[in-house]
Amino acid sequence: MSTAIATQSEHQDYAAILERVVVAGDLSKLSAAERVNYYTATCKSLGLNPLSQPFQYITLNGKLTLYVRKDATDQLRKIHNVSIQIVSREHINDVYIVTARATTKEGRTDESIGAVSIGSIKGDVLCNAIMKAETKAKRRVTLSVCGLGFLDESEIETIPDVVLHEAPAIEEGKKPNGNGGNGNGREKLIATVTRLDNLIREIREYGPKNADIQARMKELVGVETRADLNASQMEIVIESFGDWANELYVERHGEGEDAS
Repeated sequence: MSTAIATQSEHQDYAAILERVVVAGDLSKLSAAERVNYYTATCKSLGLNPLSQPFQYITLNGKLTLYVRKDATDQLRKIHNVSIQIVSREHINDVYIVTARATTKEGRTDESIGAVSIGSIKGDVLCNAIMKAETKAKRRVTLSVCGLGFLDESEIETIPDVVLHEAPAIEEGKKPNGNGGNGNGREKLIATVTRLDNLIREIREYGPKNADIQARMKELVGVETRADLNASQMEIVIESFGDWANELYVERHGEGEDAS
């Protein structure tokens, strides 16, 4: 009897949280504890493992919402037995376009494209851009065939003025309630992420494109998106990108000015 009452209470709590999200369309209207519960409930409703942090937060158009990481699309393909086929690759003007088709075990199909601007880039940077287009197509069609309207992390890199936030820390075997935990560690991680985001924004202002930033990041630590960095890799990238930003500043303004 007590279990049934507890389960009913959980459903009522989640319904109240969901109502606030739907009405406001903004997760920032929730308390920290409510956001953790909402995050966990969203993962549970989709069959995703919250410990793998399949989602992260993004502020877009002034609203805090969730976007999908690679872990989520990988898990969704496995859960729904989705197979992916690349049906076309096109080079139109300065844009490279890949079309991917997804098929579920029930026979439903869907198609999505992944497009990247390649301009006059060459070598490894061009190779990375071509692979990025295929990755975009696969992830977008996975979300589409599963009936989900989330943004994928491969899409947000080209959206201006977005602010990325870390997903909540969820410990195995513990029910999220927003109390206690690794507060100082999470605050430090968020501060580190903010530093990196600010550096990337500054570097973009001096001219380098996303493809250049991704290529340098991959050369440094072996991954090309900020979402895939661990804490130690992030520190390496921050140190290098800080030097890069200073070099770009000097190129534009000269050595006689203070770059701070």
